Amino acid sequence: MSTRSVFSSQQSQLQRTTSTTHLGKTNPLGLKASQRGRSMSMPDLTKSGHVASSTPATEVSLGAKKDLNNKRVQILQLQVQIAKGQQLPNSKGSVDRKARAAFEAFALAHQQNLSDNRKGTAHVYTLPEFFWSKYGDAFDQELHDYTLAQIQEYASNPEFENAVFVLGTMVTAKRPESLVQFDADDVGTISDQLEVDLRDAFQEAISTQDESYTKPTRERVLLATVGDMLNAEMKKHDLKPDASLEEIKESDMNRGEAIQSITARVKTMNRHVDAMKSLFAIHPTKFPNDEQIAQFNEYVTNSQWGEAKAMLAELMAPFKSPRETSRYMKSGMMRKINAFFQSQEDAAAAKALMKDFKTHFQPKILSPTERRNIIQDKKHIKRSDQIQDPAQFKKWYSVKSDSSMYKSFENKAVVIEGGTDGQMKFVNKVYPSDIDSPHYDEVAYSVRSDDGNDVNSSFRHESFQSHVSKVHPQNTVKQVQTKSRSAGIDAASFMFESPKTGLKLGVAICRDYSSRAYQHIADESLKGQIDHLQIVSAGVDELDDKKGMAKSSVALNDGLSQLPRAKSFVEDSPFRQDDGVTHIIKYDDSDKSFSIEANMKKSMFQSRPIDFTRDFAMDVSPPLHLQDGDDSSVESFETFGVNSGINPLLHQNVSDARNTLEVLYDQIDQANHFMKLIEAEEQKGGAADYSAIYAAINQDPFISDSTHLEADTTPKDAKFALNQFISGVKKNVAKTEKILSDGLAFLDQINVERLRHQHY
Repeated sequence: MSTRSVFSSQQSQLQRTTSTTHLGKTNPLGLKASQRGRSMSMPDLTKSGHVASSTPATEVSLGAKKDLNNKRVQILQLQVQIAKGQQLPNSKGSVDRKARAAFEAFALAHQQNLSDNRKGTAHVYTLPEFFWSKYGDAFDQELHDYTLAQIQEYASNPEFENAVFVLGTMVTAKRPESLVQFDADDVGTISDQLEVDLRDAFQEAISTQDESYTKPTRERVLLATVGDMLNAEMKKHDLKPDASLEEIKESDMNRGEAIQSITARVKTMNRHVDAMKSLFAIHPTKFPNDEQIAQFNEYVTNSQWGEAKAMLAELMAPFKSPRETSRYMKSGMMRKINAFFQSQEDAAAAKALMKDFKTHFQPKILSPTERRNIIQDKKHIKRSDQIQDPAQFKKWYSVKSDSSMYKSFENKAVVIEGGTDGQMKFVNKVYPSDIDSPHYDEVAYSVRSDDGNDVNSSFRHESFQSHVSKVHPQNTVKQVQTKSRSAGIDAASFMFESPKTGLKLGVAICRDYSSRAYQHIADESLKGQIDHLQIVSAGVDELDDKKGMAKSSVALNDGLSQLPRAKSFVEDSPFRQDDGVTHIIKYDDSDKSFSIEANMKKSMFQSRPIDFTRDFAMDVSPPLHLQDGDDSSVESFETFGVNSGINPLLHQNVSDARNTLEVLYDQIDQANHFMKLIEAEEQKGGAADYSAIYAAINQDPFISDSTHLEADTTPKDAKFALNQFISGVKKNVAKTEKILSDGLAFLDQINVERLRHQHY
């Protein structure tokens, strides 16, 4: 006895089915035609104006600059998988391919009337986070500039005159702030003076690669310290760190002499680093004078260790208790302190060098454990120590961030108006995620368990930081707010005003939105100003009104979840729904056809990255009325192209779904018919003969796809196979009914929208 299992074949059939409707096809699930010969109406694809016909761009061109009387906004979001599968490397050739593919897709949607091409509809075209630079890699400045030039050229197409592009993001590696002034010649000069080769450290620091996420080398520390001290000197002359040589020459600063003097000081710090780390415990108000230094040096020379230690214990209190000083202050360390004092001209010089050391050198060499110990030691300082202002006294012991020695990463969205002379602005991501850098995510945690991730306590998270805010992934939202405020980031940093369309947009990137950083920094100020809020991301699953709103609409384009959404905030809009109302338009370049499917929650759409084929998938919203826009005229609803120009596809989808349901119900009826025949034959007992029934089942064009009954198959196994077949068909029924109900609901919403404006 043998029965070919229905499981694998039925599963195979289900995997082959889709819920899309191709023009010229009437079966969303790709099923065979019913043997009962039901008629199926075929659309006339050559009919003028049909989305499958080739419509010249001039027929739908938006023409010259608008009169700013836009009534609606429509969101068209190209779906691109940015992390899985093969990805294009970072190169000019890849940028060319991405730009061409994206803008050709947007143009095709416009030319084929998949967008709402009425005069009063502004379009917002979007791409996901990490679209331009390969996920996990970063651009250099040259590739960054090249990409912007390509974007500006493509966006200036007159077809896009009434559009705004929110073009995903590009990630660009930025030099450490401490090294922006240096070139290879400077590094060579500094290396010679320090007698340390810094060239490899410099090349590593200015590369586009992630930091090594290990303890920084002494070479990197030395180079960054010289750079930070040079930046501090430039600030005294009202020069910014990235000031040009011409700007420096015009000031009263001698750059060459400054570098030489600073390098000499850093060389001394490096030679006496252990001694200076110990002397950090002495507050500037208690720093020894010339007589005290002479006395200490005499104690060391005469090996009077007890007296030398007692002097230091008094100077270091209350930051270090006498007992603690006695425990760690050995003769070897006191000799090092003596050598440092002797290297300085006088106490004032030693004190000044200690200040530079504390500000610029020490932060770069402290381990996380040493930083924590300093915080603990600060707690010892109390008013009882005869200090008038303990809080002010403690400020000396606040260790500066070492972020300036690390490169940073600029992850920014490019927002630009379409057409000629379009405005362009960048919106920066202020709160990087762990997964923004796969390398960081891998090494930043010491333990991964079922309960979650434990942060590596010895890891310097500043080594992966936002360029614009200096925020790293382990900062809290409150710290993000503080650092953003210090960097001059406010609500306006997230807003784009488009003079050509009259639109005001808010833009939030991934974690800025999901963590509520955008909400705390910008939403309260912007939600009553902006018409539309656009989120571009790689890992945001859904929209949440609490995290950001706008007057009219909000949309999400995510490069990982592939669940774009767009919804209206307008009170009486039929498109005001929690999950948003959009449809997925797919283009198949092999036969130049379009298909449509409802954007159902938990669905997954295009999974390939951009430009490995010319096919694409685009999430298209209905035209959403602007809160402050005029109502649409009745006449506009009679114009071809209204409501995204996808109505013909929607009507076809509804028709196809109905036809498919008939086919599916036929299959269920036929399977149940065979079931009854088997049950009737069972009543015959030993005289039962199933051969004719089994033969009919094996010849059925639907059931034979999923099962084959042998002559010795038992009635029980045969009925089990039929029930499995029916179960699979019912799942397809549910999918098709969803397609039908979504299509009808959307068409009903369009009618409601029409009636809403009928009095105008």
